[in-house]
Amino acid sequence: MITKRVTAIIGGWWDRMVRRGLSASQLAWLRGESWGGVERMGSPYAQSVWVQSAIKRVAQPIAAVPVVFRAPGGGESEVRPAELEGFLAEPAAGLDWSDCVEAFVGWMKLAGESFWVLDDEALAGRGAGRVRVIIARPDRMRHVVEGGRLKGWVYLDGAGRQHVLLPEQVIQAKNWNPDNEYRGASEWEAARVAAESAWLAGRFKRALMSNNGDTGPYIVAKSGLPTDAQREQILEELRRKREAQQRGEFRPIFLTGDIAVEDPRVRTVDAAFLAGVLEDRHEVYCAFGVPPSLADVKASYSIGSASDFYQLITVTCMPCGAKLCRSLERLARAAGLTVMAELDWDDHPVMQEVRKERLAGVDTLWSKGMPMRQISEYLGLGLPEYEGWDVGYLPFGVVPAGGETDAAEAAEYGEEDQDQEPEPVRGMKAALRLGPALESEMCGCGCGPGEVDTRRDAAEVARWRDLMQQRRGTIAAFESKFGRELAKARMETLRKLEGAKLLAALKQKAAAADFVFDLEKFRKGLTAAMRGVAREALDRAGQQMLAELGKADDAWRFPPARAISFLDERENKITDVAEDIFRQITSTLQEGLDQGESIAELSARVREAFTDASHERARRIAMTETAVTYGVARDEAMREAGIEWKRWLTSGNSNVRSAHRVMNGQVVRMDERFTVVNPKTGEWDEVRFPGDPDGAAWNVINCHCVAVAETSGPEGEVE
Repeated sequence: MITKRVTAIIGGWWDRMVRRGLSASQLAWLRGESWGGVERMGSPYAQSVWVQSAIKRVAQPIAAVPVVFRAPGGGESEVRPAELEGFLAEPAAGLDWSDCVEAFVGWMKLAGESFWVLDDEALAGRGAGRVRVIIARPDRMRHVVEGGRLKGWVYLDGAGRQHVLLPEQVIQAKNWNPDNEYRGASEWEAARVAAESAWLAGRFKRALMSNNGDTGPYIVAKSGLPTDAQREQILEELRRKREAQQRGEFRPIFLTGDIAVEDPRVRTVDAAFLAGVLEDRHEVYCAFGVPPSLADVKASYSIGSASDFYQLITVTCMPCGAKLCRSLERLARAAGLTVMAELDWDDHPVMQEVRKERLAGVDTLWSKGMPMRQISEYLGLGLPEYEGWDVGYLPFGVVPAGGETDAAEAAEYGEEDQDQEPEPVRGMKAALRLGPALESEMCGCGCGPGEVDTRRDAAEVARWRDLMQQRRGTIAAFESKFGRELAKARMETLRKLEGAKLLAALKQKAAAADFVFDLEKFRKGLTAAMRGVAREALDRAGQQMLAELGKADDAWRFPPARAISFLDERENKITDVAEDIFRQITSTLQEGLDQGESIAELSARVREAFTDASHERARRIAMTETAVTYGVARDEAMREAGIEWKRWLTSGNSNVRSAHRVMNGQVVRMDERFTVVNPKTGEWDEVRFPGDPDGAAWNVINCHCVAVAETSGPEGEVE
């Protein structure tokens, strides 16, 4: 109920403001009259085809998608309140939902605000029965402000009756208005000049076309005016000639005196006039947030992500639809309901086309190891959840991302697939996993391997994944730098092959070294690029280690002197890689020269060789350098933090190399080394951490294991 005080305030304001009548300009606008002698449109929606078209362009996509209601905090489950279902069926008397949407959008564009008015019965019902609103004209709504606060509204209905309303009876959606915080800013005002110009141009063109209907002859007296008798004679002769013409007879006419008979020519608008009208309609569309190209006639329209329809929906329809949903939520609260409303744009044809385009990028991201769950979120695909969708896969035989060794690399390092291993090798692995007789030989710490648990603890696996996720950027950087330098060498070699002197050189029995890339330049470029990535990774890895220990320090830096020594040592490894690639390319090129291949054949051979080098080495080098760099930095950070124990952690994937599968869970002191045995050769290797640069190649290359801090030793000794 409205208190007496509020009634008095609103009633007094109404007496002062409303009963005086609307302003002259407002009354003129309602009647469609001219303002100050300037002809104006009285009803832009009814009189301007471009205003009406622009509003429908925005309203129709909004009305075409379903409204979804959800309980706050209820996740993705939908709720269907009966009161709101009834409202969507008939929001206002005589209007369905599409009409309501068009009215909402129309008033938002024309007046900058839209009003839904709840009557006293609906407000008192609190959800009982059917909810309906009155869609009020914004120019008939007056706000009442006292002390800088909105106290109520006064509504003037079509019959001229006044209704005093509480703020909760009025649902107002509005555009931002820099001049009035209580009312919305009209987009129509920005479009008025262009719309009225197009409207006046249409009226001018109509009048011009109407005047073309007057095709009667003009009688021109060249010397003075004819007398009345002469005029009657001329008219009579013209009537007789017309009657004869209608009978199909030819009747000549002879006029005396200096008189000429002329027929008017048809008049039409020129090209400049039409160009001005075209610009006017584009300006109207721009003011209403509609891409101007949609005002033009096209043979066909695209609806993908690069189309103007997509821009219309994302830039204009979605924000306007969000305001409509906020109004629905306020309506629900007034009816005693608490729900969240949103428009389901996923089924709109434009959004479906965009989703189809995005699906083309799924394979690219998935082949790089991104899990399908992240791909769905990144591309906005809304894919349903399924088992394993949070696991990333690499294209090497499609194995879980993060595994220590892929199939091709396993063969290179003597780690053949389990099903293809010789019996002695399988026996050695079984002994390492289960044989207590070898326990004393397995590990310097004496902990023994025990039986490998293939059902790894979920928290442990999740921890490993989190740690590996932090390395993704470094892995990608190493791989990118290596690939870029390799591409430079490839271009240099191809350029030499296709040079102008090639034919002459071939006749002189040229060697492959004459055409292969400059090894020294390639070595310097490769070492410099990899060195830069490694230097940044040293600091980043140490900071991440300290963050794991709850001692985050973004200012932490790897000791400069030790960093220089480490980077110099790694350069030797990169130099070996550069020389190996040089020998590989030189060998394949020399083979082609010896066989007398053409320039095209030699170029194809070089391209294939570089492609093989990239595929074989880029990922393996990136993984190895990352493991080494992170291992060194994490070890340094743990020592600075005073950690006394460290534990070996593997991914738990099925492709973990046998030697490392045994090491999972092994705990040693910080100043001790992990002892790893090669099951194929029985060779021993002692390392400070996984990826130790001093470790053997079979133990370090492409390793994905991690050393983590531990609070107690293998026998429960507490730090």
